[in-house]
Amino acid sequence: MHPAWRHIPKSIWERLVADVCFFNTFNSRVVKLGERIRDGEQIYISRKGNANNVDVGNEAIGDIFEAVFGEHFIHQFGPTIGLWNYEIVTENEWGVDGKGVGNDGKPKTAQLKFRSEAFKILTHRDGLDNFVEESIYKYGISPSAKNAMLIITNANKILWKDVGIRWNGLVSYITPNESWGLFHDKKYSSVEAIRSLSIRQFVDSSLPYWNSLRTIVSSLP
Repeated sequence: MHPAWRHIPKSIWERLVADVCFFNTFNSRVVKLGERIRDGEQIYISRKGNANNVDVGNEAIGDIFEAVFGEHFIHQFGPTIGLWNYEIVTENEWGVDGKGVGNDGKPKTAQLKFRSEAFKILTHRDGLDNFVEESIYKYGISPSAKNAMLIITNANKILWKDVGIRWNGLVSYITPNESWGLFHDKKYSSVEAIRSLSIRQFVDSSLPYWNSLRTIVSSLP
């Protein structure tokens, strides 16, 4: 289980997920929680020791996103987007947040990236190069393997020059509004079908998804 489940009081989790059935609602609540922590409210136990409020706030919202849209989202929909047997990575975290197996039975890695300003485009300057390098040099991802590295983010999109040129089309991603490269190993998938999948398509108005999340929260000590 992701440390965020234990490092945030149950009462805060309950407020985050109460009556939620849309991604944007949940996202807005997480952003506001981060603002409260940055303003000095002591509602999150940092995993990094002494840190200033801004760093703790960023850590908190990143951890929440990893727990809900990494651990929980992938456990619910991972096989659909080609990621099986997902496990979180918490030790010496540098770029890879989780690992599993792709449709080809080979290792696959994931990074979960939260931005408070979700309308901005995510780029390699946001630390994504670290994810690619660690995937290859630590987790055995082949430098030529397509669909073996997955980014899940609340940002609007990822810069196309990074996806297509810098990483040579090897990194797939899914955002609230679109996705790219999820089915490079499926020759029958059309471009339209690939790009139309999004986080919101999976979770918006999906009561089973949000209710299962609320069940996790209700079971917290």
